[in-house]
Amino acid sequence: MKEQFITFSIVTLTAAVIALNLSCNKDKAPTLSVSPANREIVFAANGVTATADGLSITPNFSVETNQGCSWDVIPGKTWVKVSKSANSFTLSADRVTGVTAPDEATVTVTAGDATPVIIRIRQLATDPWLSVTPPNRNVVFSFDGSTATSGGNPFNPTTFNVFTNVGTWSVDVTEQAQTWLTVNRDATNNTFTLIASDTGFETPTEAGVTVTAGTQSVEITVTKKAAVSPMDIGEITNLVLKNTEAPFVTTGEKVYENAAGTDMAWLAADWKVNAAAAISGNVRWGANDWDCKYDLGMTGWTGAFDNGKLFQTVELPAGTYRYVVIGQIGTIGATNEGYIAAALGYDLPNTADLPNDALGFTALPSSITTGTSYSLEFVLSQQNTVSMGFVATMWQAQAYFSKIELWKDQ
Repeated sequence: MKEQFITFSIVTLTAAVIALNLSCNKDKAPTLSVSPANREIVFAANGVTATADGLSITPNFSVETNQGCSWDVIPGKTWVKVSKSANSFTLSADRVTGVTAPDEATVTVTAGDATPVIIRIRQLATDPWLSVTPPNRNVVFSFDGSTATSGGNPFNPTTFNVFTNVGTWSVDVTEQAQTWLTVNRDATNNTFTLIASDTGFETPTEAGVTVTAGTQSVEITVTKKAAVSPMDIGEITNLVLKNTEAPFVTTGEKVYENAAGTDMAWLAADWKVNAAAAISGNVRWGANDWDCKYDLGMTGWTGAFDNGKLFQTVELPAGTYRYVVIGQIGTIGATNEGYIAAALGYDLPNTADLPNDALGFTALPSSITTGTSYSLEFVLSQQNTVSMGFVATMWQAQAYFSKIELWKDQ
């Protein structure tokens, strides 16, 4: 009985071995098939998306061979990755973060004596990119170079951060401005700082600052405010203020237009405006002969607001000043408030705070008369930063002006 059992076991084992050999058989004519038949694959920089012959593919392959159960797939470069299963494999690649593509690679599939199957692998580099932060692209230095603003807001220090996937970057200043503007480049921390020198009472040439990384570039415009000499007496509007006379220049951003197209409003270039005053725009055009023709101001007819502000910020030496606005059209009425005001710093006070916080202010009349001047006076005991313009609370009211002036009386 024992001998019969042993004989039976041997027969069973032999049958199993034969069955295994049949499943992993090696014929005299070795074969190896890898499908699909793509033999050149291009990976995107992300290492996942792939194409072959210009068409998107999923880089999964199946393997058939008569060379037994032992087959292999060997990547020729470390950046090519292979995930292998029983009778298939999937290709992927490391993510490329730079603008230089890796060297071409091959993947070789082998199975015993069968002729190997070779798949060529390429990978694309990422497109070059460049980011410069903060996003300020217009910087205005004070006449002595000690402070700067951007968009009417303080911008100190004037330092920018550079982010790029390109190996090196540079920053250059236009040649004409190199006499007053320099750039300190910190390659280690990928930053640069703009430094303006004191040019006295001269107005220097506008500077262009160009940051370059490969084929990408970012432009920054740098200017200096004209210096007002303590000896200057008379009108100084053009020395320190911008966009001061109709037709006022706009930013191009239209915020209002009536259905008939006979009344339109835009935001004013070179003027700082808060959210309240921006609701209805600040440069207005109307089709009627008596109406605005790109005049400057505010209206509550297309949206009521509280403490709307429209102003410019300048640097002034000690002296006595007069801020003058020339009326165009407007009806403020008894239930609204409208003022011209000047205050130290980079903003105007709210209407309720004008008596305590303004250098000077004047209430606008109930009705704005075309060609009439409205003015305020203020005194500076030393050089300082001053904001001047309009502050108002309006509902179904408006006030527009054709010209702005600044005078230094002593």
